[in-house]
Amino acid sequence: MEVIKWAESTNNCQASARFGVPRQCIQSWRKMKTELMLEEIQGKNTGKKKRLGGGGRPLKNVEVDEKLEEWLKEKQANGGEKITGKMIKEYAMTISANEDFKASNGWLQRFMIRHGLAPPTRNQKTSESSSDGFEDLLNQLLQQSEEIVGGVAEVGGVEKEEEAGPPIIDMGAELQKLLGNFGGDN
Repeated sequence: MEVIKWAESTNNCQASARFGVPRQCIQSWRKMKTELMLEEIQGKNTGKKKRLGGGGRPLKNVEVDEKLEEWLKEKQANGGEKITGKMIKEYAMTISANEDFKASNGWLQRFMIRHGLAPPTRNQKTSESSSDGFEDLLNQLLQQSEEIVGGVAEVGGVEKEEEAGPPIIDMGAELQKLLGNFGGDN
């Protein structure tokens, strides 16, 4: 109601900027002002808040949702067993009394969002092994350069003896010289 009052005293754009709410939402709230006021009054008197329009579609299979959530908690409590999306969908199909219910990938995604069970992102999956993989990649590149140049230091601080061949240039020092010249320092 505070946002609506602010929008009425100024305008929707200023209210949007002040409260960080999209202007379109403020427009729709202003159109529904009387309904919102009634809901606010009724909510204070009854102690119950009713779902407002635009709050999303209610669940069709509340029982399935609750049973599945309990099942997941049990599985996690019994040793943290890894639970796949396929396992969730299969169990949902077995406990559902609705013949038309299809545990689709979209249903699974919404279920996981509802219960805060989003799978790890790509960055989370790769970050665990990224340091080992990065070091392996560096060692592989250094090994290949050894064949070309003749001798090279290995990652991890253990240096190899240089064999006869062209000298290895310290690229860090060369880069610092170039950057120093670029910045005007000589």
